[in-house]
Amino acid sequence: MAEEQRKKRTITEIRESKTTGEKMVYTSVPDYTSARWAEMAGVDVAVVDDSSSPDFETALATADALIVRSATKVRAEMLEGAPELTVIGRAGVGVDNIDLDAAGEAGIVVSNARNYATASVVEHVFLLMLALIRRLEAYRERVTAGDWTRSRYFCLFDAPIEELSGKTLGIIGFGVLGQAVAQLARAFSMQVKVAQHKM
Repeated sequence: MAEEQRKKRTITEIRESKTTGEKMVYTSVPDYTSARWAEMAGVDVAVVDDSSSPDFETALATADALIVRSATKVRAEMLEGAPELTVIGRAGVGVDNIDLDAAGEAGIVVSNARNYATASVVEHVFLLMLALIRRLEAYRERVTAGDWTRSRYFCLFDAPIEELSGKTLGIIGFGVLGQAVAQLARAFSMQVKVAQHKM
């Protein structure tokens, strides 16, 4: 009966219940700000850094919610020991570390932090591409060694420098990140080729 009731709870009901003194377990949390917010809302919070420890199993046995990062693997047997669990929050984008089938069968909602770092990821992609195509590391080493100041032309020609403009960029997967990368690539006048799964 309890299992059926758990499956019928909506995400809104679960969110509202989190402020009524229920228990939340955090694992591998780099900063405990959100855990403190949960405590201020009246949630009993347990922070366990090592998901393989007995402390984690003990905390999870009575937990209503679980917040994890990518380091924590949420497996089916782990969920079997958490009869009260109603929601798993993934502090990040990917959910490949969570057994989604087992969670679904148990009526546990899995929620991730979608799109939270899109701009940062896209900027990092272009940081790396520009560093490579402009031979940044090679020239940094030469400048640090004083070769630029010793050059009679105040120039270095050791490593050829190219431009992104006109180059072809292949993007595998065309979700939020892939589309954002493509948008910026086109601003650099790059040709974009996309490979993605057909639905």
